[in-house]
Amino acid sequence: MTENKSENDYLEERIEVVEAEKRAYKQKIEEARGEVAIQVAEARKKAYRPLLDIYFDKIVDKYSGGDNATRNFIETRLEIIINSSCSIFDGELARKLRSQAGFSTQRKLAKHIETTQQTVCRFEREKGCNERPPNSKKTFKYLIWLKEQGYNPYDL
Repeated sequence: MTENKSENDYLEERIEVVEAEKRAYKQKIEEARGEVAIQVAEARKKAYRPLLDIYFDKIVDKYSGGDNATRNFIETRLEIIINSSCSIFDGELARKLRSQAGFSTQRKLAKHIETTQQTVCRFEREKGCNERPPNSKKTFKYLIWLKEQGYNPYDL
């Protein structure tokens, strides 16, 4: 009887060790995924910069050499671009960073940084996250947390 009990104890301990190793490997995989996602986002940003510089130079040339109608046209179009709802926020990366930081749910992260689960959810789903960060305190807390994780899409 004691032999069986010690064998059972050994098996239970071994199972706990294997489960702990499994969790550690999963954590390492999530960390690696988060790092890769950050590197991809940075590479994308660098790749678009030369193209945007070319566009900017052409816009400046047209604007400075144009009449009032041309200037108004350019200003109107730029305002449309700037105020559009196209997102620069990467919800997938935000989810990976949350997971990598050990927060299995949006609610747990929200509680940790004293914001709401809805705030975290909105950003992870990329709803209403355009090129300008919303300016509420709840949102700011979340964006600062992301910045601390190495992701700063709004250059805070």
